[in-house]
Amino acid sequence: MALLLLIAAVAAGFTSQKDVPSPVHYGCDDLVVIGRMKNVSFAPIPDENDLLGHGRVQFDVLVDQLLRGSDKRRRVPVSTIAHVGMNEDHEFLLVLSPDKRGNDYELKEVRVWQLAPGDYPRWVREQARRPTLAPRCG
Repeated sequence: MALLLLIAAVAAGFTSQKDVPSPVHYGCDDLVVIGRMKNVSFAPIPDENDLLGHGRVQFDVLVDQLLRGSDKRRRVPVSTIAHVGMNEDHEFLLVLSPDKRGNDYELKEVRVWQLAPGDYPRWVREQARRPTLAPRCG
């Protein structure tokens, strides 16, 4: 009987709670977009105790779709601290917080929106779950 239930659950496309990604949270002043990243520069941060090597990455987000926020630019300058430059091959959902100067952004969160066709078989791309936004800013 347990085997029949397992087969029925798999056939119905059952997914466990851990397979469902948590919603993307964002602040009320954040910019939430779907787009691609284009690396601009990488400046290493000297630290003799940092074995992996971190640096300040400057990149532009080429905005395909504005989900939240009021910045209407199609190319948005962003920075973050990372080990390497940003992946330019996929579309991402990005949460961007205004920096202290007010005209650039800091990367707050990034999730894959759509995988590049050449990197994965079609069935993997179709099974990938797109992230969802939290219902309200906060």
